[in-house]
Amino acid sequence: MTGMKLYEILGELEEGLLIESSQFRGRRRRLHPGTVAAACLCLILCCAALRFLPSIGDSATDIEPRRALTLEEAVQDQVFGSLFPTRIPEGYVLEDAVGIFGHPGNEVLSARFYSRQNHDQLLIQISSREWYLHQHREPELNTVLYRETTHGTGSRIYLEAGDMIILYSFTTTDLKSSSEFLPMLLSAAHFQQEGGKLQWCGDQLIRVE
Repeated sequence: MTGMKLYEILGELEEGLLIESSQFRGRRRRLHPGTVAAACLCLILCCAALRFLPSIGDSATDIEPRRALTLEEAVQDQVFGSLFPTRIPEGYVLEDAVGIFGHPGNEVLSARFYSRQNHDQLLIQISSREWYLHQHREPELNTVLYRETTHGTGSRIYLEAGDMIILYSFTTTDLKSSSEFLPMLLSAAHFQQEGGKLQWCGDQLIRVE
C-alpha cells in the first residue's frame, strides 16, 4: 500500500466518522465501554500510520520497484551485477522479478525465491554499507545468525563485499549446513575474482588463502 493510498483511506475514515457523529449531535447517549476502547485503539493506529508515512519512500520494501530485472539482467547490472549469484539452489523459483528500490546512489537490490518442496523462502538483498548502517544499525558481518519463526528456525548472514553488504536469508534452512549455499555465493563474479577459499569457522565465514 502506497503512502498516498493510505492517506486516502484515513481521509475516508475521518469523513465517515464526522458524518456519523453529526447524525447523533444533540442527543445524549451512553457509550458502551467496548466502543470507547475500540475508538481509542483506532485513533492510536491512525496516529502510528501517519507517523510512519514519511519514511515509506526510503524503504527497500516499497510495493513497486524503481526497476524490475530478470535474473540475467541482474547479473549484468552495473552496480550490483558482480555481487549477484549466477547459481541459485535447485528448486528455488524467483518470485515476480528482481527489484531495485530507492534513488540512484542509495539503491537496494532485492530478490526473493521460494521453494515449495522445502517450504522455504530465500531473500538476497544487496546495498551499500551506509544503507545497512541506517536500516539495521551495525549488522554482525560474515556470521550466521539464527531466528525462530512459526515455520521453524531461519538463518541469515550479512556478507562484507567492499563498500557493499549482501544479505542472504532463509526462512527455514540452515545456510551453514546447506551444501548449496557456498556454491551459490561463489558463483558471483566478485567472490571469484577475490580468489582464495571460503570456509566455515564455527558460525563465521572466513577466507583462507
